[in-house]
Amino acid sequence: MYLTADMLKEKDACNYQVTVFEKEWPDGAEITVEAILRAVELELDLDWFTRQFLPAPVRKVYNEAMTSAQRAYDEVIAPA
Repeated sequence: MYLTADMLKEKDACNYQVTVFEKEWPDGAEITVEAILRAVELELDLDWFTRQFLPAPVRKVYNEAMTSAQRAYDEVIAPA
């Protein structure tokens, strides 16, 4: 999938997020593992992205993975 700032704007992404995206990827970006990791570093809202752009079956898998990761994180920090 190729993502552009115009696609984000069409889905009413917040202006700040679009600005950050455009600065990093002025011509748009192919959605790759590297691009996703960079988006995390830039603190882009990936949850919003998944709700807007991923088809329901893919979004379900994403949500399950995030739930599992959150559960593991909660278990690790609980003693602290």
